[in-house]
Amino acid sequence: MGWEFVAQKSIEIAIKSGLFEKIKTFFKSKKKIVIFGSSGVGKTQFVKSFKTKQRISVSRSNRTKTVEKSFLSFDKIPVLLIDTPGDDLRRSFRDEEVRKIIKNDCAGIINVVAYGYHEGPVSQIEQVMDRENVKESYLSARRQKELEQLVTWLPFVELSNLKWIITLVNKADIWWDKDLLEIENYYEHGEYGKIINKLNKPLNHVVLPYCSTIEPFYGIKTSGRFGMTAKVNLQTHFQSTLLNSLGKIGKIE
Repeated sequence: MGWEFVAQKSIEIAIKSGLFEKIKTFFKSKKKIVIFGSSGVGKTQFVKSFKTKQRISVSRSNRTKTVEKSFLSFDKIPVLLIDTPGDDLRRSFRDEEVRKIIKNDCAGIINVVAYGYHEGPVSQIEQVMDRENVKESYLSARRQKELEQLVTWLPFVELSNLKWIITLVNKADIWWDKDLLEIENYYEHGEYGKIINKLNKPLNHVVLPYCSTIEPFYGIKTSGRFGMTAKVNLQTHFQSTLLNSLGKIGKIE
């Protein structure tokens, strides 16, 4: 199945079945969710998208330098999100923190990716853009960064009790006019998906499209078919999937 906007219906079913009440009990055990993603994919924007309804703006030069914890609420359910730095210069620090976080009863992982549309300094624009198009060489190199970071923390997953990973393909407003099946397949069964599928343990891996904010990428206009309604639908779809995944993984009967 392709990506469908079924969030509202999923939430209604969850409410009627009493799943939300059961998940509240599950969260009393203080489970944590850790956020990964290479530099520029929009991890901080992702977290901020649940804190404000106003336009989000994160400076290209203002990168996450340390582990940052955010207490959020999904349908009044408390969640602790742990944002980790994506910059390679902080890799040794990040890897040690990641090991501790996953080992200490982490409920799940949200890995934020962007299919190569990683933000960087404006000074890099010649490396990024070819007139009005993003260079394929840039997109390919950024996707390689996603793979390199993925293999740094996956070994910790095999040694943990963690059961699920959500791969969140951010910046949908930029790539929405591309072949959606190509992007979906890459993260589910392609080069990225194959790495996760090689894990020697049962793991629930879900790939979801997402959009933290709608804004130009180095001057490129957002997709003409993508607006605020689509953005809200994707965010609601993610929340619904997260809540249902936590219910199943928590073995809530």
